[in-house]
Amino acid sequence: MGLLIVAGCRHKKDNSVPPEVVDSIPQQEETLPSKVVTPVKVPVKDSGLVVHIDTMPVHDRRKKPAVIYTPEQVVGEWVMGTLHELYKADGSGMAWDVGEDVQAQEAKAFSWTLEENRLTAYYPILVGGVVPQVSYVTLVDSIQMVRRNDYGEVFHYRRAPQELTVERFFHVR
Repeated sequence: MGLLIVAGCRHKKDNSVPPEVVDSIPQQEETLPSKVVTPVKVPVKDSGLVVHIDTMPVHDRRKKPAVIYTPEQVVGEWVMGTLHELYKADGSGMAWDVGEDVQAQEAKAFSWTLEENRLTAYYPILVGGVVPQVSYVTLVDSIQMVRRNDYGEVFHYRRAPQELTVERFFHVR
């Protein structure tokens, strides 16, 4: 994981951004060993400008994953606590949480892709558009799937037993 470093300048007086200054500041991705760094303000001599450097964690896409997974390995129903996620071979899926009294018939539909180990679920929103949810598969086998996101959260799923899957009971295809 690296840090995305974005720099920008503003006038002290009116907080405006001089375009020629902002255009000259590169935005670049650096791989740094530290975690999230607090944004800082650094005065630039007596020019009346203040430099803002904001950092945020990003996944280092230059590194190849140790293991590359295939979509066929993800297809099926996965359970984490009361959350159920069904990944279908056609790239569609469903998610529901029985802990919130939501059953499979009321599941939220989504589409998904898996590229190398990057799993992206696209959830449609009511006002139009989609919200992508990105995670990185670190392990998937016949009984478990482990994913993590860019914030360091790790999610452990177990595969639903074949005799208990939603497809068997509700004929969801």
